[in-house]
Amino acid sequence: MESPADAELRADTLGVLLRSGVEANQAAEVAGYSGLRFTGDPVALRETVQP
Repeated sequence: MESPADAELRADTLGVLLRSGVEANQAAEVAGYSGLRFTGDPVALRETVQP
């Protein structure tokens, strides 16, 4: 089992690769997540702030 720090590093790596335009399956392979299935475009959930 990997440490929480290692899991965070892999997740951060995947996010950076996806945001930089690397194809999702290739990014997952590089980050060490083989066999992931992507269902669509990545999304970011953010709280909206009313002015």
